[in-house]
Amino acid sequence: MKNFILHISLLLVIPLISGTKQSYAQSVKPFLTGSITNYSSQPLYLYQCYGDTLLLADSTRTDKSGEFVFLPSPNGEGLGVRLGLLKVVLQSNQWFYIINDGKPIELKTVYRPDMFNNWATDSMQIIKSDENKWFYKFQEKQKLINVANYVMKEMLRLYPRTDPFSKTIENEYLQRYQAMDNLFKEADKQQFSE
Repeated sequence: MKNFILHISLLLVIPLISGTKQSYAQSVKPFLTGSITNYSSQPLYLYQCYGDTLLLADSTRTDKSGEFVFLPSPNGEGLGVRLGLLKVVLQSNQWFYIINDGKPIELKTVYRPDMFNNWATDSMQIIKSDENKWFYKFQEKQKLINVANYVMKEMLRLYPRTDPFSKTIENEYLQRYQAMDNLFKEADKQQFSE
């Protein structure tokens, strides 16, 4: 008799619990959505970044077309996702960063396992989120400056100044710094216009 009552109780409670989760998923807007080419039915792990520490905040799977959704935690349950820098980790050492500023984020990227390149970051397209569009513009310019500092600067030092190509290297080196300076000026103008 006790087993019968337990089974009946479970049959009544389980639909209520699953119904609550479904209604939550339908009523709450996702904070992060996107699609990842070449990454169908695969896991994604979302980490909150605290300095050099990563804390697992959530996980999900892409669907058959590579699309994914991260929902905010209901009523603060679970680990939850806070404002700040987040890292989304895919398989084969591929990842990308996003800034959670409390506004919806939508993105597209590509997955390709590679020992030397992080295709998930390098192919990133931010569809929705001004904060992340600026973040990725900055990262793009920063990569160019890193190449200038570590490769072009050494080329300038070693390349003969009398060779006309030396001036080409120098101009490219300076253009990369000018591009970063222009990005900061553009950001300042937009910040003061809002």
